[in-house]
Amino acid sequence: MLVMTHVDVRSPVQYAKLPAGGGDIAGWSLREASAPQPASPRLLDRVRQALRARHMSRRTEEAYVAWIRRYIFFHDKRHPAEMGAPEVTKFLTSLAVDGHVAASTQNQALSHHANLHPRPQPARRRHESRRPRPRP
Repeated sequence: MLVMTHVDVRSPVQYAKLPAGGGDIAGWSLREASAPQPASPRLLDRVRQALRARHMSRRTEEAYVAWIRRYIFFHDKRHPAEMGAPEVTKFLTSLAVDGHVAASTQNQALSHHANLHPRPQPARRRHESRRPRPRP
């Protein structure tokens, strides 16, 4: 898409105007407009993509997204990147004390956190490769 802009050296801001009555066009330049940058995927969309990449079922995906949403709303819509282990403990304690949920429900809520903040896997050493080396 091409955009026509008027170049005025006296003005720090460039405005796109058409010359009135077909006046002088010497001060006009033609440039290509930059395409708008797509917004980065939101948190829950990134979680969905990660779960789909690991071939989790849709029902599991729905459950994890629901737990993450509950976790975010419990902490007054704070982003999970701003929170750590104390907030997770507070959320799980609230589920047990106020919500009277079973241990299995707490484990499900905890597993959502593991998917929300995956731990980096340690690098494999050379001698720990998955394939056995051929013997001489």
